[in-house]
Amino acid sequence: MNLDNLTQEFFNWILSYPPDTIFFVIVGVLFIASVLESLPFTGMIFPSESLTIFFGILSFKGVVNINILIIVTYIGILLGDIIGYYIGKKVGEEFLRKHSKKLKIDEKKYNKMKELLDDNLFKALFIGRSNGFTRWITPFLAGANGIKIDKFILVNILTAAFWAPAFLLGGYYLGDAFEIYGKYFGISIIIVTIIGYIFYKIYNKKGF
Repeated sequence: MNLDNLTQEFFNWILSYPPDTIFFVIVGVLFIASVLESLPFTGMIFPSESLTIFFGILSFKGVVNINILIIVTYIGILLGDIIGYYIGKKVGEEFLRKHSKKLKIDEKKYNKMKELLDDNLFKALFIGRSNGFTRWITPFLAGANGIKIDKFILVNILTAAFWAPAFLLGGYYLGDAFEIYGKYFGISIIIVTIIGYIFYKIYNKKGF
């Protein structure tokens, strides 16, 4: 049995459940993941990228509409960042210092993000969503450092418009690649994807 047959059987298994059940499970999980990734503690461990890529593939397969997923992710990102902002405003920066070991704070990235936040809020929020560490710490620092909520929400609305569809569309077009090349090059696609993801993580460790 080749990779194409295996993936098709997997999607057939998912589709064996009632459509409403599939829809509410996917939308619910995606929304919760989008919120949790912006919060202290959960933002470091929740595999949001993997989930959104997977759901993007499901969307390509016709399991759920990609536009609905993008809207749900967008709302989840906005809500999660606002909650993270108010947590930061409530407990302050001292919370991070006190629990730095538990939070596994990278001092270098932390200082860079703080400097960037003071210099350019838009750039800080945009770059901040590129990896697990800065994704949750940026809204937290925005609240802890007293950035006005109306300014934060406005910039958050703009930057989230890019990140909400980013990984979902990546998964969607990955699904397209499987559909076209899966019978012959499925393993190669997986290998290239894994290598690309590794380089993505290495790049983030060196910078943001």
